[in-house]
Amino acid sequence: MSNMLKLILALGSVAVAASAQSQPVKTTPYKAPTTAAKPVAKRAAPESGPIQGVPAGAVKIDDNTYRFQEKDASGKPGKVWLYRRNPFGVSKVEEQQAANIGKPLPPTESPATVTDLGDSYRFERNGPFGAKVWTKKKTDLTPEERALAGKSDQSNSGTTAASTQKAVN
Repeated sequence: MSNMLKLILALGSVAVAASAQSQPVKTTPYKAPTTAAKPVAKRAAPESGPIQGVPAGAVKIDDNTYRFQEKDASGKPGKVWLYRRNPFGVSKVEEQQAANIGKPLPPTESPATVTDLGDSYRFERNGPFGAKVWTKKKTDLTPEERALAGKSDQSNSGTTAASTQKAVN
């Protein structure tokens, strides 16, 4: 064997022997610093009355809804409000508007322009992402497109008749 290898083996065996004879390290358990004990705040018991954010005097309708009627400066009854608890806190809505919650909105008629191209119609309607333009043959119209074309024909014939009357007089 080479001298270098003998030296490494000798040092390795000395290190193993030294570690076997060493004493274990004594450890002491951790002790937290002692300070005066702070009093723990007690949680408030849940109220049996209205929840936080709901005015006193509100009438409970169900577990999450309360009804409250305001009074004006002279003491006369005012608006009636509904307070409803939800995951984000308390919401307040006037009672008259609450009747419409959950009902679908009435359809709004979007204005569309219709141009007669002879054998087809050109439709144009404004939308949230710009104008929507399409062309359909008169034989391939949907009921909605027929209604739009019919309204357009009526409005064009009415203006044409009025302009003809003015020209005659």
